[in-house]
Amino acid sequence: MKIKELEAFIAVVDEGGIVKAAEKMFCVPSNISKLINELESRNEQTLFNRDHRELTLTPYGRFFYEQSKKFINDVERFKEITLQSQEIKLLIGGIDIALDYFLPKYIYRYQMANKNVNFQILRGYSRGLESMISNHEYDLIFSDGPIKSPRLDSKLVFEEQLLLVRNIEIGDNPTIYSYGKTCTYREYTEQWAREYLKDFRIIEIESYPLMLTLIHSGMGMAFIPNSIIQQNIQFKPFVDSNYSIKCDIYMIWHKLNKSSALRKFIEYFSLE
Repeated sequence: MKIKELEAFIAVVDEGGIVKAAEKMFCVPSNISKLINELESRNEQTLFNRDHRELTLTPYGRFFYEQSKKFINDVERFKEITLQSQEIKLLIGGIDIALDYFLPKYIYRYQMANKNVNFQILRGYSRGLESMISNHEYDLIFSDGPIKSPRLDSKLVFEEQLLLVRNIEIGDNPTIYSYGKTCTYREYTEQWAREYLKDFRIIEIESYPLMLTLIHSGMGMAFIPNSIIQQNIQFKPFVDSNYSIKCDIYMIWHKLNKSSALRKFIEYFSLE
């Protein structure tokens, strides 16, 4: 049954007839009659005794009226609650560079303009984030891209590149510091090493400050995001300008996620 039918039924009872019910609902009497007939047909029960132009409730009609009033009151309370508390949560995942160097100012500005939106923001590695967004475990992620998937959409939001930082000659069999294999930067680093080096060894260190400290001491080399170098200018002399790797950051979401809050958040980045 439809809420409009229930509202028409209640109006007829409360106002004492179809004409006054129509006036209350700002429609013609024939519309009220049609709604009542449809409601009776849907319930397979007669709600009114019809004696010429006089309508009186049947026993079932009296029961149905009480239940309808309760239901409509519950609907109204639900509307009030949802209007008063329109807090929306967006679950966002991101790689370290996105969360630490790009997102803070954007999240701050967006939240100041949209105080009803609450965020839960978690960090992760590219491969894991992409798997989780595919399974609807996140509303949105900031990761490497672009994504080629029939289920996902992506948009370039931040430009980034990995810079080769070293305080040693490249030489034979150099030590390269890199994150683990769940990070795409590791994949980029290995691709570069296979192309430009005869031999090499990779040591996993999941800390850029530690990598830079070791490099400063003359040990090994690493591809470090430009954003980190820009905030650690003392390491700029160790940047080898002959080599860099593009690693732009994309905003990625599931095509089936129709959340209005998500769409508004995506549009916000389009305006920036």
